[in-house]
Amino acid sequence: MCRQEQPDNQAQHGEQAVRRERREPVFRGGSEEREVREVHGDGETGSGCAVRELREMRGSKFYRLSPQGRLQVLMQEGVITAEDMQEIAGFTGLDADAARNLIENQIGQFALPMGIVRNLEVNGKIYQVPVVTEEPSVVAAASNGARIARANGGVAAQAGSHCVTGEIIFSCGSSSGDAGVIDAGEGYAGSGANSCGAAGDARGGIEAARIARILETHSDDIRTVANAAHPSIVGYGGGLLSYKVEILGGDVPAAYSSPMPKEGESAGREGLAGREDPGGSLNGSRPGSSCRPSGCNSCKPYDCSSCRPEGFVKLSLIIDPCDAMGANIVNTICEAVAAAAEGWTGYRALTAILSNNVPAASAASARVEVQPHTLATRSCSGELIARRIAELSALARIDTDRAVTHNKGIMNGISSAVLASGNDTRAVEAGAHAFAARTGCYMPLSEWVLNSRGNLYGEIRIPLQVGIIGGASGALPMARLAKKIGGYPSVQEFQCVLASLGLVQNLAALRALAGPGIQQGHMALHANALAMAAGARGSEIEQVSRILQGRDKNLETAVEILADIRGSRRPEESEEPEEGGIR
Repeated sequence: MCRQEQPDNQAQHGEQAVRRERREPVFRGGSEEREVREVHGDGETGSGCAVRELREMRGSKFYRLSPQGRLQVLMQEGVITAEDMQEIAGFTGLDADAARNLIENQIGQFALPMGIVRNLEVNGKIYQVPVVTEEPSVVAAASNGARIARANGGVAAQAGSHCVTGEIIFSCGSSSGDAGVIDAGEGYAGSGANSCGAAGDARGGIEAARIARILETHSDDIRTVANAAHPSIVGYGGGLLSYKVEILGGDVPAAYSSPMPKEGESAGREGLAGREDPGGSLNGSRPGSSCRPSGCNSCKPYDCSSCRPEGFVKLSLIIDPCDAMGANIVNTICEAVAAAAEGWTGYRALTAILSNNVPAASAASARVEVQPHTLATRSCSGELIARRIAELSALARIDTDRAVTHNKGIMNGISSAVLASGNDTRAVEAGAHAFAARTGCYMPLSEWVLNSRGNLYGEIRIPLQVGIIGGASGALPMARLAKKIGGYPSVQEFQCVLASLGLVQNLAALRALAGPGIQQGHMALHANALAMAAGARGSEIEQVSRILQGRDKNLETAVEILADIRGSRRPEESEEPEEGGIR
């Protein structure tokens, strides 16, 4: 992209060379850049003070800038416009009407800070990723992990097919009586209508198989009803991809599958092509472990009547919601198909709703290969750090305690970016942890190994039920801006960024654990929060935080430091309370 002509071409080329050496993005051209130059001068005719301020800002590390300075950098890079900058800087909360109508029993608003994970390179593209979190060190760790990944060529990522599962359930258990049976007067008078339930497990299993066969014969009807329930999503190229009928529990286990891939499409994608996995299958079963549902300990799961569940027939609908997260779309389609299926089977549906359990084919993947010397700390060599990271990863595969915390660290980054975008963090968390436990044992979502080249190789697989349109994000101005800053043109690209963010967040956390320990950096950044909790305000926050760096970092110490600062201050130096506030 072209830049305006500069009077000093040699200086311009030198500045760009410095940026390349630092691996920082060259400022983009366009109307935003011209606007910046009108305000700050072009180096020849502008204000000398403004030019010096601009140069200092360009030369400073992003985290050392003020919030206004960081916004200015993002505007210079073409990430946001001047209007975006004003909207972000002036945002004080949701409009009262918006807040009142988003949830029930609304009494106020709850604010969290938004930050930026800088320069995350994914598939050769640089992203500035907005995140929202209350936890110190998350943004710093993710940015540090992104820096390491970028020094090693960036992260390679791939999204699976974006589809959501809806399930329609019919109950045929012995304890359900005839509550699920539609009376003949309601339009069904088939034989055996009352055999499911009161006749016992055997007949219930037979009835479940009959219901499954009925659903199977209505393949075309299922598609017709699904498409009619949400024609707009079909118009965008989405809609029903396939369905599957299963019998859960009962005496007649069976599964009926009818894949219906849309023309020119498939319901899933291959995994990462040419994936290097020296450590074996990622997220496989834990060796030497015993994973059995709680309950009967004297038999295999479900081989006796005392621990066999109720009999159910499940009709699963696999739906493409395009760039939406898909919850409302899938629920609408499920309820329409359920109503039709009740007429075909003579049974009321127990439930019809989406599942937050994402199909394995839809999981996103990301991988990075790291040269050990880029991991070195002041006290540890890169080779030692790399070896310890691989050992920590191996530990997570055999120790659930470590696996849970390992995955929590991954979600630190992912959930923060999901929240910033206005997506459903609970859906993403639930899907991720279900995926981690899909073998029957809770496993780490990522794995790190030393490969044959002596480099540290890491890979993550994680389902990400998100969207870039619809949902609450349309009513949340900051979510709209976050998606603009992130630059996610499609849901698949957003999933690639999220998976990569989780991987580099995990890398930074494991590097800290393998080296100086997690608390050294975390508590240094936590000092600001302690200062504010102690009651520090304005310049007091920085003073208390600075003194805390050499003291025990706890709330009592912060309170003592603040009292000393206020006790030694002359009356005229006291911080003025905010209007309406108290000291």
